[in-house]
Order: sequence, then C-alpha cells, then structure tokens
Amino acid sequence: MKTLSWSAGVALLGLVVCVSSASADTVKCQRSIAKASAAFIQAKIKALGKCAGGVVKSGTGSPKTLCPDTKATSSIAKAADKLAATINKSCGGNDKVCAGDLTGEDLPGTLGWPAQCPIGPTCNNPISTCADIITCLTCADESAVDQEVSLYYDRLALPSIVNPALNKCQIAIGKATSSFLATESKSLQKCWDGVISGKLPPATSCVPPAAGDGKYLNAIASASAKARASIGKACGGTDKAIGGGDDFTAAQIGFSSACPSVTDPGGGAMCAAAVSDLNGIATCVDCATKYKENCADELAVPQLVNPYPAVCVNGCTAAEASGPCPTSASFTADGPNVDLDTGFTGLGHNAHTPTNGRLTFNVIGCAGSNEPTCGQCNVTGPIDNAGGVPFDNHRCSLDSSVHCESAGDCSVCSGGANDHNPCTVASQCPGGACVNDAPCIYYFGAPLPLVAGGVSTCVVNQLTGSLSGTLNVEAGTSATNVPLASMVFPFGDEFHPCPNCVAGKCTAGTRTGADCTVQGTGVYGDISLDCPPPLGALAGTLSINLTITTGNQTRTVSTANPLCTQTGYTSLHCLCDTCNDSAQEACATNADCPISGGNPGICGGKRCIGGTNDGAPCVASSECAGGGLCDKPGQPTQPNSCLDDTTTPLDGHVCQDVGGNEGQCPEGPVVKSCSTNTTHVCDTDDDCNAPGCTDCIATTPPQTCVTKLRPCFTDSGIVGNSVNVAGNPDVPCDGVAHPQVGALFCVGPVSASAVNAAGGIPALGRVRIPGTVIVSP
Repeated sequence: MKTLSWSAGVALLGLVVCVSSASADTVKCQRSIAKASAAFIQAKIKALGKCAGGVVKSGTGSPKTLCPDTKATSSIAKAADKLAATINKSCGGNDKVCAGDLTGEDLPGTLGWPAQCPIGPTCNNPISTCADIITCLTCADESAVDQEVSLYYDRLALPSIVNPALNKCQIAIGKATSSFLATESKSLQKCWDGVISGKLPPATSCVPPAAGDGKYLNAIASASAKARASIGKACGGTDKAIGGGDDFTAAQIGFSSACPSVTDPGGGAMCAAAVSDLNGIATCVDCATKYKENCADELAVPQLVNPYPAVCVNGCTAAEASGPCPTSASFTADGPNVDLDTGFTGLGHNAHTPTNGRLTFNVIGCAGSNEPTCGQCNVTGPIDNAGGVPFDNHRCSLDSSVHCESAGDCSVCSGGANDHNPCTVASQCPGGACVNDAPCIYYFGAPLPLVAGGVSTCVVNQLTGSLSGTLNVEAGTSATNVPLASMVFPFGDEFHPCPNCVAGKCTAGTRTGADCTVQGTGVYGDISLDCPPPLGALAGTLSINLTITTGNQTRTVSTANPLCTQTGYTSLHCLCDTCNDSAQEACATNADCPISGGNPGICGGKRCIGGTNDGAPCVASSECAGGGLCDKPGQPTQPNSCLDDTTTPLDGHVCQDVGGNEGQCPEGPVVKSCSTNTTHVCDTDDDCNAPGCTDCIATTPPQTCVTKLRPCFTDSGIVGNSVNVAGNPDVPCDGVAHPQVGALFCVGPVSASAVNAAGGIPALGRVRIPGTVIVSP
C-alpha cells in the first residue's frame, strides 16, 4: 500500500500526484466510501421523508415526535448496515472486516482521512481504522438528513387535514425537497466517482459551481427547478406557480420565519434571509438542501477536498429557537451503536442494544423563561413516550405485555377464555380468575438480549423510581440519574436470548403465539415487551443507579476499593464487589453498603448464604446456622482475564489502553467473535450466520468470525489506575440534538452460576449511549 500524503495547503496540482499514486485497492476503497455514503443519504431521506409525509397527510400528530416510525427505523437500520457492509468489503483488507485482521487494510491516513471526524461535537470520533470512517460517515449523514427533514416538516401548522389544499401543500414541500436532496446526492457521487476512478482528469472538482463532468450541474439544476415547480403547483394558488397573489404564506404553512444562517461550501451562497412567502420557502429549502448535501458529500472524499470546509462544521439548517422554554424532552438510544461493557472476563464487552429504547421526562425550573435563554433546567419523570405502541413502556411490573396507566390497570384474567385480558371483576374471566398483576411502572426499552461466552440471557430493565437531573437546553449538556432494576433471565439459546416478535406473534416465553408489536430490532431479531421471558426463569434482579451524563466519568482504583478475591489477584484492588448482607448490593466501597448485623456494611465482606440466618455477616461457616455457608456470591473477583505478561510481579495481568476508553489484553487471551454481533463467540463464519435460521441473528451482510485480543478494563486492579467513559454534548438544532451519554456502574451477581462465570460478575460495568434528544414545548 502506498501512503497518500496531504497538507491543508496542498494545491490541486498536488492532488494529481496523490490520486495517481494510490493503489488499485486504495482507489476501490475510496470509491466505495463515497458511494456508500451517498446511498445511505438517499435511503434515509426516502424513509424518513415518507414517514413525515404520512404523518402530515393523516393529521395524527407531529413528524418530530412520530418519526421515524418502526418501518422507517427498520429501513434506516438496513441502509446503515449496507453502508457498513460496502465499506467493510472494499476497505477491510484480507478478512473484509474493518478493524478486524488489519492485513491488507488501508489505514485512514492512506485513504486521505483526518485523525478525527470533523463534524463538531455531533460527530467527532477518533479515526484510526476504516471502522471509524463508517462511524463518522453514519453519524454525519444521519445528522444531515435529520436536520433537513426537520426544516421541511417540524414547524408546519398541524393538523392541516381540515384544509386539504394546505395539507397537500405541506406534503409537497417536504416531498419535493427530499427528492431534490436525493438527486443531488446521486449526481455529486457520480462526479466524484469519475475523479477517483480516473475517468475524469485528476484536477476535476465536483464542488459546485465547478463544472465537474459537465453533467452533474445540469442534473442538479434540473432537480432544483423540478422541486420549485412542484412546490408552486401545490402551494401556488390558482395559477399553480410561485409568486401569485393567492399563494399560501409561510405563516399559513407553518414554516420558519427565517432561513438558517449557513453558507454553501461550494457556491458560497448565504441562506440566511427572512421568510414570509412561498418564494422565500422555496429559496430557503433549496439553499439549505444544497448546503447539507454538499457538506455531506465532501466529507466522503477527504482525499479530494482538504481541509474540510469550516462552514460545514456545526452548521444547523434550522432557525434559532424561540418561544417558551420546553416542558418535556425525550431521549431515544441509538441501539446498534450503544457500547455496553460488563464483567471482568471481557466476553460481555462491546454489546449493543435493540432500537427504540426511549425515555421521556418533564423539563421544569429553567434558569430563563424563553428560548434561546432557557439555560439549565431540571428534569423529572418519567412520563409516557410519544410514538405509539412501538415506544409504549408504561406497563405492569410482573407482566410487561399489559399496558397500564395506574396499578388498577394491572388486573388481568388468569386462565379461561379471556386469559390475559384486562378485568375488574371475576365475571369478566369465564373459566378463570381476575387477579392483580402488580404495580404500573416504566421500562427502559424492549427486553435486552445478551450473550457472553456462549451463555444467553434476556435482561428486562425496569425503572424503580423517579428520574432526576439537569438539562441545558441551549448547550446540549445533561446529567440524569436513572434508577434501574435489571431483571436477568437465563433463557433461550445463543441465537434467541429473548423471545422474539415475528409476524405479529410471540415466538417463546409465557405468551408464545400471542399477538405482539415489535418494539426494538437488533442482531438477535425483533423484540417486544409484549413477549416477556417467563418469570420462573428469573435468576436475579440487579439494582443499578445509572448516572448518565454528557460529561466524562472516571473511576480510579484506591485502597478504599475491596481487595480482589481470585487466586493470583489478592494483592490487587477490584473496583466492584457486593455488600455483606442478604441483598448483596453491588458496591465500590464500604460507603455504598448499609448496616449489616448491627455494624457498618463491608464491600466485599462475607455473609451467610442459605441457612436460618441467611445474609448475616460472618467470618466462618460455623456462624451460619441451618446449613448455611459463609461466602460471597458470584465469581471470585479479579480486574480482568488478561494473561500474565511474565515480567511484572503481582500486577502482571495488565490491560492496555487502546484509546476511545477501550482496553485489550496485550498478551492475550484471544477471543473469536462475530464481526457484527461482537459478543457472539464462533469458530467459523457459519457460527455467526445461523444456517437455516432466518429470524434469529443479523445475516445481512453475512458476518465473519474474527479473532481479536480479549477486551478488558484499563485499571488492572492497580491503585491509581482508572477506567473512563466519555460523554459528548451536542447543541440542539431546532430542538433536536444527538449527544452521547455515558455511565460507569457496578454489576452484582445473579443466582445462575453460568451467567456469573461467563460474564465475570460482580464487576464493573460501562455503557456509552449515542442517541437523539428532542425537546418539546
């Protein structure tokens, strides 16, 4: 592979040298990156625009809160998978997996990519492999399309179905402009592909208003004119053209009164202008669409456009917020890009979650009274999610399939002809009984399928109390306490850790064959709270106080942390253990533990397990009457499962920091896991693709079995060493932000020894959750 050199001041003449020196594999990779990015943008604008247009047409609510729906989410997820698969195949070297076996894999610098994704705080991940390029592109393209759809739809005067002409006009603006964005994306990609492949002269620029290949500018101009004509036809009154005296006004349509203050990186056009009439709307959406598409397009070809245009960094295509401070906000996790690390074995690291995990909460007590000066506000909740059944998380605690508003709603028929249907009296349950199912609570997302070391679990996350915290509306920073009870069910098999919802029916669990609505999609298929695992399979409920924040969190090993108990590690300190009482709470220090046996609790202390004084603190089993054992639950603790480096006494099991708050065992052991479903162990590629099983694991694109060094936490049990998690705030654009929040927490053991052994618990847990925040008035 030949290195592609670049500097911020390089001239186009230098570009000729760079492009011509690239190997065939490098060129193939660069072409695939640009093509995959454009294809994703086109697919997402089609799916999201169709959802938004459908909501406007039906008058059922606001696209801002109802889109993406389940269908759009699935389409967008498939498009993101296709983007990743295309780049993996062309850029992933010998194993066709980015960041897998690096043999034959171009490094980003060779491809012309910078060391960090350049899209401000929204998308700024470090770039060291082509896997990081995938992350950067996906984030930037998602944000670009989200902002454009927000501009087209989010401020419309709704519902407008009582005025069919206005309704048709509003739909036409979004539909025509979405189509224009897709056409421009396709045209620019073809132009750049000609340059990269050598079909066009190397000095050719496809940045408008450059001539490019002589075709793409005409295609864009034609698409722009078509969009303008479509808007005029639907919104232009009797003459069906922009400019007549009976056009719909911006106020009638519900469009922003000002076009966003962004500048086209190519033509230099400034979009900022007052918007009061149809001409202003058409001009604004045309300018803002060109801005977003040109910025997204140029990001995908950094070897040809360097440096990345400064006007594209932090650019928001929405007018400045105005009006009263928001009263509620929602956070929807980007499940496929969640990074969940639990346990010291490393086998439970790098797990992902299903889509649609959403929490909605009240926003109160802001420092100011109106935007854009609301400042820091308090959050409380949770409250009911918008989005219908796919996001319905207000349900009964012992049966998540039953929707409720209060405890009284949790009475259901048990047995008989109306089994499982709501009831208030026994007569409603012929052949059965009317029983109360338990309190009405909130859940955090659909059941979570997890596999570690070949051991399958289904985790159901319930909220056990109120949310609390702060949110800065303008800065996009937040810190929220989320009290969780994580119910752990060893259930199913390695391809079906949780019951699935397939074709509207539950495939397993207590409601096998019953009706269901998909509430989340991931590598283990479609999941729903309508399809809970059986309560009889419960192995334990973990109390986790999840403090999630857009800031950075650190846990540093100190002598206050308990000594590890695994043989060979007893001189080291472990960040987490359990309290010496019957509740066996996860803890980091003695301060986390309640009084036990009349004395201060001890983190990592022994307690009676079983017998007549179960849970009492003890030193020897003779203190545990009735056959109890003096011991600690779970696995003997250790900081990691790394092999000893043989050169460092006592603390030789060292975890190497590899950046991005991640660690790996430099001396091994190695783990073979699937390229997409990274916690699924394998020996061959077939182990990742479940032959004959089409509903159980992600098989498009086909996965490969990848050999990697074992993940680990970077503290290594050494006093003074730390484990970190990085959040990332994002400044809202038209009430929508895309932050990353993170948390560090201790995970306790469960009654299933196989789960404890495979995951390595009790131990530390870490989660990074990118997602979307929407604030609402």
